[in-house]
Amino acid sequence: MSRASIFDRLSERPEPASAAQAPAARRHDFRTDRLRLVDGLALTPAGLVAAGEVPAPARLAQSRELHGPDGFRLLVQAVPEVVPEPAPGLDAKAQRLQALLQGVLVDALMLLDALPEGEGFDIVLSAPLRTAAAEVVTDGLRRAVAATELARGLGELRHLAAGQDPHAALAAPDGQGHVLWLVVDSLLNLEDIAALHRRDRLALPTRQAGLYPGEAAVALLMQRVPEGGEGGEDEPGASAPGWWLDAAIRREHPGRSTLGAAARQRLVAELLAQAWPAGEGGEDDPPAFLVVDSLGLPGRTQELVGPLLARWPALDIIEQGLGVDTWGGWPGEALTALQLALARAALAPGESALLLGLAEETGTRALTLRACDEAATDDAPATTDDHPATPPADRRRS
Repeated sequence: MSRASIFDRLSERPEPASAAQAPAARRHDFRTDRLRLVDGLALTPAGLVAAGEVPAPARLAQSRELHGPDGFRLLVQAVPEVVPEPAPGLDAKAQRLQALLQGVLVDALMLLDALPEGEGFDIVLSAPLRTAAAEVVTDGLRRAVAATELARGLGELRHLAAGQDPHAALAAPDGQGHVLWLVVDSLLNLEDIAALHRRDRLALPTRQAGLYPGEAAVALLMQRVPEGGEGGEDEPGASAPGWWLDAAIRREHPGRSTLGAAARQRLVAELLAQAWPAGEGGEDDPPAFLVVDSLGLPGRTQELVGPLLARWPALDIIEQGLGVDTWGGWPGEALTALQLALARAALAPGESALLLGLAEETGTRALTLRACDEAATDDAPATTDDHPATPPADRRRS
């Protein structure tokens, strides 16, 4: 039986008697500039991304249905063995997103096994769905959770159309301390293809520079951080394993196409210095892993490699870096979540990562994943935003 039928199969099971029990008490004092990443995984064109598992890059394939403006069949990167089932009220994209979500859902719910006994959790689904379709998909998600013993801990389940900024997506005036963030998107449809083409970002068989349409379904178990500062006794998880995720640092600037090569490299070098400052005494260890959003767009590789090697000459960009778009295609709203999942999969305990966003024309962004056992400042970085982050070269771990 296809994995796409998971909602139907789970809905046929009786709900456990404990499903009506109230989850743990909600809190009202969460910070908006810091989260803790506990664990994560992703279903991608390259395969399943999970702790210690970063698959080899996905292969490009000609789409049977999608053609570019030049009339040739587009090269895309699709998640294999995901077949949407017809669903009343859902358009083709919504059906694809539901199928991707179902494909990752069992593994996603297993992440919740890490929660302490009796601990409640919220679920936030970020997916570009219209209101009616979102109601269908979230209802199926709710039924899937209700068919398990996890139902007793479920607090709020809500949907957001956007998924680029984790701090904005998971912010809540009150809620459970832990939240399962599900992020799914697919650009394998005419509307998203047209949008990429209008922005002159679509890679074509006759013009390879650009973005290849892709897709992904990501599940991240996050912990909201209460006010009170990192490492204090009042902060759950202060001594637990995981990674601190502070608000993004973002720099606005003139369009990249209007800047010379030296100016673009200087911009990246300044962002690196701000996002990853040298330690006391001049120590300047590089991140253990680097995840960049786009290396396929014109000039991105050149503007990144120079500043990286100038800052960290011993950094092995091939082994310690990965570019999302060249690794598994452009995943749309799932980009930032996928960057986080890739970094988590590549990092060993105690290691930290840097996530960069170079795809935008007039903005550059950085996010840091700092191992929780590292000393870190309580000063929150600049501002959060709703825009993508960036990716470097390929690294595989078995």
